[in-house]
Amino acid sequence: MQLGTEADQQVARNERNNFLAVSIWFAIGHGAVGVTVVYASTLFGSNGGYTANGLLYSCAIFSALFLAVPTVRAIGLKWTLFVGMLLNSFYVTSTFLGLLASEELQKALLTMGGCCGGIAAGLIWTAQGGYFGHSVSTIAKKELRAEAEISSELAGQFALSYLLSELIFKLGYSFLQDFGLGLLPITLGNSAISALATAMICSLEAAGSGKESELGLCTKLFSTLELWSDPSLWLLSFTNLTFGLCAAFMNGYFNAHFAAPELGERSIGLLTALTVVFAAAAARVSGVVALRCGKLAVLCIGAASFFLIPFATKVLPCCTGWGKSIIVFYALQGIGRGVYESTNRSLFSDFFSPRDVEKAFANCFFQSCLASATGYFLCGSSATCGGVAVAAALTAGLIPVTYWAASARQSRLCTEQIPLR
Repeated sequence: MQLGTEADQQVARNERNNFLAVSIWFAIGHGAVGVTVVYASTLFGSNGGYTANGLLYSCAIFSALFLAVPTVRAIGLKWTLFVGMLLNSFYVTSTFLGLLASEELQKALLTMGGCCGGIAAGLIWTAQGGYFGHSVSTIAKKELRAEAEISSELAGQFALSYLLSELIFKLGYSFLQDFGLGLLPITLGNSAISALATAMICSLEAAGSGKESELGLCTKLFSTLELWSDPSLWLLSFTNLTFGLCAAFMNGYFNAHFAAPELGERSIGLLTALTVVFAAAAARVSGVVALRCGKLAVLCIGAASFFLIPFATKVLPCCTGWGKSIIVFYALQGIGRGVYESTNRSLFSDFFSPRDVEKAFANCFFQSCLASATGYFLCGSSATCGGVAVAAALTAGLIPVTYWAASARQSRLCTEQIPLR
């Protein structure tokens, strides 16, 4: 491995430490949000819980397409992340305040909270992607290493922090409830943790600021859509689409129709936690496999894991009488998710220039969010949920093929010395 000068190595170490801090505080803040999304419907049900989550997905799509990149261009990655985390904190706190409020005020709080949470999601994932791309570029230059190699390392690091935080929050929430702690102190503690993570964003080093501030409003608002003409964006989309569809199928249909009848409703929390355990392990292993065997090998593993879920439920005699063997589906979902959270995200840094990396990550988030929202909507009916399973199998099968096509196109453009963007 080549190394730069001592000064370059120090810059690289500082960049790694800063990205580690981004990963940790992002993971903690998002963990508080994730457990809120899971329990909002249970806590409030038809009195705003479902509406809040529906608004969250809708606003997230809008934010990713039209708000995230202009915000980064205006105030930089650090403060975009801070604003997003602040809005997330309001979403988390709205559940605590909702438990104290009257029925009318409760609906208003949850509605505003859902909108804030959705807008925040688009902002923080785009800012995180920008930090990721900035760190990969800086470290690769200072350590004289290939950017693809660095992106694999940092993607695995981020995914591990993110998934472990999610696991801790989910298990912690369940443990505190079983321990006898009421919902009011639990949601208050969750709100306090979210606020702390938001405050700690202020300690990060800034990266990216005020670019393209001279551009017109319409140009800024539609800047994310500029990449839609790039075939690479769509060739790399199939892992995002497959993850969104499989997540909706597992959470919106499989849990209710297969897992609950086989193992009981109380098992759902443990099963979803096991998914996160497998995802964290897969994310860690993915980075190592990508460095030794290439990212195509990792994507093939993720694609096969996602493919087997709908294939088994539609082709095999699944899942009556399977009992605890049904855990295999949650292991497959976890492995697929680990690849999605790590190697898949690193591809958007590999294929797009630093100038376009925020737009690329905004589109990455948009693709998975749109697939999830569509999947959840269709899985509301058994008649249409079968279509979600078929679509997930098809998109999973296309993941290796489309990645190969994207790589071939990138190699051809590099050979011809034509910039990707």
